[in-house]
Amino acid sequence: MKRSSLFLALFTLFLALSLACANSAPTTSSGDPDVQATVDASVAATNTAAAAQQAAIDSAVQATVQAMPTAVPADVSELAAEEVVSEVETAVEDAATASESVATTTTSATSDGTVTTEEVEVIYTEYYVAYDELQTAYALITSYYEVYGEVAEETLDLLADLEDDLDALNESLTELTAVLDEINTTLSDGLELAEETIQQLEDTAQAAQDKATEAAAQAQTWVTEHQAALDKRTAELLAMQPTEIPLDRDATIESAFSFLDGMKTSLEDGSFSQTELTNLAQLRANTVAGLQTHGGPQLEGLSGMMDQLMTQAARGQIPQARSGMGNFEASLPARPSLPGGGLPGDGPGGGGPGGGGGLP
Repeated sequence: MKRSSLFLALFTLFLALSLACANSAPTTSSGDPDVQATVDASVAATNTAAAAQQAAIDSAVQATVQAMPTAVPADVSELAAEEVVSEVETAVEDAATASESVATTTTSATSDGTVTTEEVEVIYTEYYVAYDELQTAYALITSYYEVYGEVAEETLDLLADLEDDLDALNESLTELTAVLDEINTTLSDGLELAEETIQQLEDTAQAAQDKATEAAAQAQTWVTEHQAALDKRTAELLAMQPTEIPLDRDATIESAFSFLDGMKTSLEDGSFSQTELTNLAQLRANTVAGLQTHGGPQLEGLSGMMDQLMTQAARGQIPQARSGMGNFEASLPARPSLPGGGLPGDGPGGGGPGGGGGLP
């Protein structure tokens, strides 16, 4: 509907200009029409109409671009690692779908050996969809590095490969816009497109589709390996054996508080480091061993809650871990008061009276 209205208006404008030129055709001194002047006037009217048409096309493309969402750096503070990875995969797949649409539209446009200004507008519009999804993928990957990069060593090479594929797609899309700009200029000047330019447009659009397909396949590989890496990391951290079993019930409760303190400290910067995860896993193992020996019925639910918190930390489920810490803290009995600090049964050291000692 938008395109029909646009070209109806342009046709009306062109017709009005043509009639105006015809009615005001210059005459010679003898009263006969001046043929050359009439031709010149018609050419001028045609150029004016062409300029008006191109201005309308440019305006339509610009309006489409302005109406589209612009990729911004993604805020992943409320997303787990797996959710961020899934968002990246979705953005890459959407970019691939849009790139395929660009290639299909381009092939259809060039099939008759030429390209119209209307077809250029459509290709431009679909290009911007692909470009926007690509920028979204870049922003999400940057945020992933910032929050989870330190503990994702197992899959960072695959992520780097994905970035290389996205860079290749970005380069192809940039080349596509250069060809479209050249075609747009040629059509604006009323010139005929060269066969080489039309073929270049088709080849560039197809290259963008190929690069997008490769990126989508690499994104799927990264997602699969990332899931396996999370499973492996979680299993290893939960399998850690105790190195220092609390000596009594109070020491066990203090150890549980130390685990909680460690979780809180680790999340002050919004992420877990590998060292923090290892220390937390050791605290968990020590505390669970103490609960099995000294916990009794009143503390029997704490082991399961610590296992869940450790799992959430290992898998990068930061929002869930924040919520789980509150539930865990509410389930703990009163913190033991320790003269001189430290765990009950231990020597001097550790935290102050009544406080946790944090990570060992």
